[in-house]
Amino acid sequence: MNQNKQTMIAPDTLLFCIAIATYLFGYFYASFYVIYFAFAKLALLYIIMIETSAYFIHKESTKESILWAILLLFQGILLGFDRSFEYEKLTILHANVIYYTLCRFQKLSLPNTSETILLDFFQGWIIQPFSHIFARMIHVIKYILTHIRSKQIKTILFSIVILIPLVLFALIQLSAIDQNFSALTISLFRFIFHTLNSLNFYRIICSIPVGAYLFGLISSCIISEKPFISYDGCREFFQKKKVIPLISLRITTVVLLALYLAFFIFQLSDLPTVLAAPTAQSSCEYAVRGFWNFFRIMGLNIVLILALNFLIQKENTSNTKIDTYILLFTTICFNLLACLKLGLYFFTYGYTERRVIALWLLVAIFISLILMIIRMHKKFNLIQFITATFVTSYILFLYILPLFYPASLM
Repeated sequence: MNQNKQTMIAPDTLLFCIAIATYLFGYFYASFYVIYFAFAKLALLYIIMIETSAYFIHKESTKESILWAILLLFQGILLGFDRSFEYEKLTILHANVIYYTLCRFQKLSLPNTSETILLDFFQGWIIQPFSHIFARMIHVIKYILTHIRSKQIKTILFSIVILIPLVLFALIQLSAIDQNFSALTISLFRFIFHTLNSLNFYRIICSIPVGAYLFGLISSCIISEKPFISYDGCREFFQKKKVIPLISLRITTVVLLALYLAFFIFQLSDLPTVLAAPTAQSSCEYAVRGFWNFFRIMGLNIVLILALNFLIQKENTSNTKIDTYILLFTTICFNLLACLKLGLYFFTYGYTERRVIALWLLVAIFISLILMIIRMHKKFNLIQFITATFVTSYILFLYILPLFYPASLM
C-alpha cells in the first residue's frame, strides 16, 4: 500500500539531503567516537535521520523497528556509564544500527525477524553498503549538475574535479625528479595541512568513509524495491540442496552419540574428586581444560541439527525428530558441563570480562536449546525468541552485571 503513494519529496532531493546529513553524521562520529556519553547523542541523531527519511517515503514503522530503535538508544546511553566490554559493546551497537535500518525501511527478507536473520545481516553489513560505496559522491555531483543552471559554476566544479587528481599526480612525479622541487612540495603540503589542522582536518577525512558507508546502506534501502536476498530465493536454494540422505546423518549421529557417552563417563568420574576438595589449582585445571572446545562441539551439533532440518531429502524429513532430540540433549549436557567448569572458575577466581562473555553465551545457548525443544511441539517464531534471548541476556550480563562487580571487571 505504501509503495503506491508518491513520496513527499523528490527522491533525488531526498537522497541529496541524506548525503549532506551523512557527511555531518560522519564528522560527529569521528569527533565523538572516544567520548562514551556521545554515543547516546549519535544514536538519537541517527534515529532521527532514519525516521525522517522513512517518513518522507511513506514507510510506516513496525513494532520490531521501534524495539530496535529503543535498544539502540538504550545501548548508547548505557555506554556512558560503564567502559567494560568496550569492543563487544561497540560491535553489537553497530550491528544494531544495521539491523534497525533494514527493519525501518522494511528491507528484511521476511516481514519480521526470521530464519534469514544471518542473511539479512550479511546484506546489510556487506552487500548493500559496499555495492553503493561511491553512490554518495556520484549522486551529489549529478544533483549539483542537474539543479545548478549556471554554466560557469558547472564548468568550475567540473574543472576542480579533474584538476585535483591530475595536479597531485604531477606533483608526485616531479618531486621524484628534483630534490629542491620536492622540498617545495613538502613545504606546501605542510602549510596546507597545518592550516586545516585547526579545522579538525583529520576528522573530516575520517568522516568520509563513515558517511559513504551509511549513505550506501540508506540509499540502497530507499532505491531498491525489494531486498537483495529474498526469502523465496533462499527457500528455492535450500529446496534444490536437499540432497543428503537421512541415513548418512543418522550414522554420523549414532557414532557421535557413542563418543559423547564415553566422554561423559570420563567427565563424571573426575567430577567427585574435583568437588570433594576444590583447591584453586584443581579447580583451575578442571575448568580451563577444554572449556572452549565445548563451544566447538555445541557448534558441531547445531550444524547437524540445521542439516537435519534444511538439507535432508524431502521424503525423509518426517523421520528426523529422534536424531534432533539426541543432538539437542547432548548439546544441553555439554552446555551444563561448560557451566559447571565456568562456575568453579568464578568461585575460585571471581569475575573477569572474558568469563562474563562466556557465561552470557552459555546461558543464551541453553535457553535457545530449550526453545528448540519446545518448538518441536508447538509452533512459534523460534528465531524471534532466540534473538530476544540473546539480546536480553546480552543487556543483563554485559551492562547490568558490571554495575554490581565494577572493580573485578576493570
